[in-house]
Amino acid sequence: MKTISLAAVWTTLLWATLPSSGVQHQASPLLDAAHDNRKTPRTAMRIYFGERSDPMITGTVSELNALASQFSEFAASAQVELRVPAVTAASPAPYEALLPSLRLLKRAGPIKVTLDPEVGLSVAGSPANLTVWCSYFRFPSSASDGDHHHPESVQRQGYVAAGSLSSIIEVQEE
Repeated sequence: MKTISLAAVWTTLLWATLPSSGVQHQASPLLDAAHDNRKTPRTAMRIYFGERSDPMITGTVSELNALASQFSEFAASAQVELRVPAVTAASPAPYEALLPSLRLLKRAGPIKVTLDPEVGLSVAGSPANLTVWCSYFRFPSSASDGDHHHPESVQRQGYVAAGSLSSIIEVQEE
């Protein structure tokens, strides 16, 4: 029996949804259209994925802090879902792929971080648990390249669902 890696499956699904322009790692036109309708600022957030690594979300201190503010507003709102596009026009090295977006989804229960072939990285949970998870995007202005948080490492009863991926949120100054 042939074993197929999760990263290979993800990469195949991701590229199958992109138009065939001959250019790899381009943003999805669907995400661009959705972004234009939302009127939210673009970020340079990158979401790295590899089969043997935790998904890693990166950005500058100011970008990550802007996302923390946007996510805090979302958690306090009546809105149920928020999608934020990520940069895909770069090398994913040393990871295997760059995911196209981060989706936050309000639902009852603990945080569950999953891969979604149509979205990228998906994080679902109650508004209270999403508030905690999203707070890990906040970094002090003195944070430097490589400083990072692990939002699922909170020791809180009912915070993380079984089977949830672990993730890393890291400052990456360019």
